[in-house]
Amino acid sequence: MQKAEGGIFAADYETAEKYLRRIIELFPTSQYVPDANFGLAYVRMKKGDCAEAAVLFENFYQRYSSHKKSPDALYYSILCYIKFVDTADRDIEYVKKVRELSSIFLQRYPDHEKAEEVSKIREKVLNILAEHHLLVAEFYLRRKLYEPAIRRLEIIVEKDKELLGTSVGKKAQKLYEEIKKDKTSSSQY
Repeated sequence: MQKAEGGIFAADYETAEKYLRRIIELFPTSQYVPDANFGLAYVRMKKGDCAEAAVLFENFYQRYSSHKKSPDALYYSILCYIKFVDTADRDIEYVKKVRELSSIFLQRYPDHEKAEEVSKIREKVLNILAEHHLLVAEFYLRRKLYEPAIRRLEIIVEKDKELLGTSVGKKAQKLYEEIKKDKTSSSQY
């Protein structure tokens, strides 16, 4: 384990990864396996493979939730997944994943030194998610498909109150109220 840690601190990630994998393979019941799994995820992250690192950190957290490095694993998983969060007009699976993991982090570790940073990340993904639903609603409105637009806006306004609390949520609420008002005053929809 010392050689692996030495490789990590010296930024010799290839050597560190080699030793960490050997620990896991040769001593699967060893007390060092959790640290080796964490180290392996950390090395993958440092090597720029955030896709694999995110999954490894998340798996570490799920498998060793009472381990002293669990909060850090969850935090690093969030940092890795957030790299794949782009804009509201893209696939939102990573947005949902970051939302889920950041909720867990803030619930379980509210006093952690990274809680404020995670809270900001969570706020960012909530805005992106709300914006995604608003963009889809606007798409339907441009095509005069009012019912699907209303259903999309209802996700923000009625079903997911966290999204309503975002800056985008306020805009969605205003649009939702306008459509509902127009719909009740005219039954052409």
